[in-house]
Amino acid sequence: MKNAIKKSDFVLAPYMKSNNLKASCQILNTVIPYTFLWFLAFKAAAISVFLLPPIMVLMTLFSGRCFSLMHDCGHYSLFSSKKVNRMMGFLLGIINAIPQYPWSRGHAYHHKHNGNWDMYRGPSALISTEKFAALSPFSQKMYQLLRHPLMLFPGGFFYLIIKPRLALLLGITGFIRHIFACLNQDFGMGLSAIIGSYKSKHWYTTAEFWDLLFNNICVVGSWIYLSNLLGFGFFWSVYSIVMTCFSSDIYLYFLCSA
Repeated sequence: MKNAIKKSDFVLAPYMKSNNLKASCQILNTVIPYTFLWFLAFKAAAISVFLLPPIMVLMTLFSGRCFSLMHDCGHYSLFSSKKVNRMMGFLLGIINAIPQYPWSRGHAYHHKHNGNWDMYRGPSALISTEKFAALSPFSQKMYQLLRHPLMLFPGGFFYLIIKPRLALLLGITGFIRHIFACLNQDFGMGLSAIIGSYKSKHWYTTAEFWDLLFNNICVVGSWIYLSNLLGFGFFWSVYSIVMTCFSSDIYLYFLCSA
């Protein structure tokens, strides 16, 4: 047969090598247009708000592209250097408002255990029909409500905008309680021992904590700066819509791959 598929058609080796030049071009042709679209949206809003929807659609698409590049950095596949991947991943994480390193570790867990319900039940924490039947009527309704397709939008906003900030606050609050508990048990306990004995469900390693902390500082700082530069109402109106649509699309993708 002339059109028979050959094994050589599936050779992937040429596409599995990092190329720093191409990676740099991908970063530039994503971040620069995304930045320009913010400028364009600001100027368009002064003329008519009806000019904003098509610009915001493009902003949503470029936000998704920023996330895809951040994803590749998490796999250390975008650049040949691990350090450069970490650095660019962190910067893209600021654009995406999500701590890249903790996210990438969680995503690696997704790759490793996806399909194994004893270890991982997907981004929606799905349960079996037997366990669902055992829930109370109220719990069943809440389970269905939280997993309704329309919940992608408030869920996406929470996932990007609120959850990383809340994780840091809850983790630090837990650490403060831990300090008092340790001192109450042994007043002479040193700070290093207190830090070493603290285990948080909001981060698993010291590197994750520092990435979470610095991401929050940069993200919240950028919110304050851009709110002052562009105007609080304009910035948050555009930003919240773009991030909500973008994050719901990303969440749907990972939900379908679970």
